[in-house]
Amino acid sequence: MSRIVLKPAIWLAALVFAAFFSAIGIAHADKAELEKLQKEVLGVTVQINSNCSGTIIYSNRDKVTGEVTTLILSAGHCAIDKDADQRIDIPVYQDNEIVKKDAYVGRVQGVYYNADLSLWRLKDKQTFFPNVAKLAPEKPALMMGEDTWTVGYPLGAALTLTKGLFVSKETNDYDKPGRVYYRATPDIAPGSSGGALYHKNEAGDYELLGVTTAGMRGFPYFGLYTQISDIYAYLKVAAPDIVIPPKP
Repeated sequence: MSRIVLKPAIWLAALVFAAFFSAIGIAHADKAELEKLQKEVLGVTVQINSNCSGTIIYSNRDKVTGEVTTLILSAGHCAIDKDADQRIDIPVYQDNEIVKKDAYVGRVQGVYYNADLSLWRLKDKQTFFPNVAKLAPEKPALMMGEDTWTVGYPLGAALTLTKGLFVSKETNDYDKPGRVYYRATPDIAPGSSGGALYHKNEAGDYELLGVTTAGMRGFPYFGLYTQISDIYAYLKVAAPDIVIPPKP
């Protein structure tokens, strides 16, 4: 069998050539991943009254009436005036950039103070939102140290995504003795409240794990999040007629 021996210069050229196409593959993968993140995380995050955050978890058009029901999940302490119209801004993307924020009017449908959760319903019954957050299973497979993402409007500023690690499911006496939260390390600030905590499932999809409820001032990496099991328990009471995700 004949054997081909490459000279050092040819080896170097081959390595550069391989690295070039490897870089192209990585760039393409990164772009696809960023587009996925924009669709599944950023594109479903809203700003509430310029001082809180929330997540579109349901949008469905009734096949009989044609009316759309859109629900937004946020923190309970964000529902300051439950009986008044609230401003909800939803970002519009173009070429991976927020070009504007469409303003909608919403109302608080319910508040669950025991787990710091609130549910909001848009008054607009015509606009359908094709992308909604995917909720993690009620008992997700979580591991300490896995990647997590938090998204929201810290300090009322621009939509911000931060990445960190899942720490633990732990009991904390932050607002009530014996309350169980998820703790994770992404950076948060006032205004992030009500935004979502995400992780990736085995299929590579971003799943909503929790809702941002609090952080310790002066102590980074100490974000507290209402856990997904409490979210399911709340939705069964606040929206018993709603199936999440909507049936096709």
